[in-house]
Amino acid sequence: YFALGLAKASRRPVAIVCTSGTAAANLFPAIVEAFYSRAPLIVATADRPPELRDTGAPQTIDQIKLYGTLARWFVEVGAPDPAPALLDYVSSLGTRAVAEAWGPPAGPAHLNFAFREPLLPEPEALPAFPVTAAAEGAGPEPSPPPKRAIERVAKALRSCRRCPQTWGRSLP
Repeated sequence: YFALGLAKASRRPVAIVCTSGTAAANLFPAIVEAFYSRAPLIVATADRPPELRDTGAPQTIDQIKLYGTLARWFVEVGAPDPAPALLDYVSSLGTRAVAEAWGPPAGPAHLNFAFREPLLPEPEALPAFPVTAAAEGAGPEPSPPPKRAIERVAKALRSCRRCPQTWGRSLP
């Protein structure tokens, strides 16, 4: 419900990530609320790979279109693969999920990610992140947020009644 509250308050897509099985089912009330209140929510659920479905494997329930017609868009992402082409595919899915959640009408979008063991490829199998011109010293460094914006956030956190008390202690 925290993610749902953020989406309703900001009217911007907010992502919520959870594990598989009943953890994904526990999101159902928030999905219903997001659908009917037109809150842009992106739900990313982990899942077992296809070969472990319907076998009695732990935390395996049918997550394909788990939220039915309440999800404005659903995609079965598939299992991770270190191929460079997969990065473009996943990037396009993220972009589409935001667009679908934002609508119109706004509402939940569901991406279901299947994972095999081990959950991640070996680190050396992952592609290197490209180095930006700024990181190489060829361009300007990203500018920090404006001081006024920082002051507004600090003031809001200091006056927040429901925020953890430790948040305001380290603020200017």
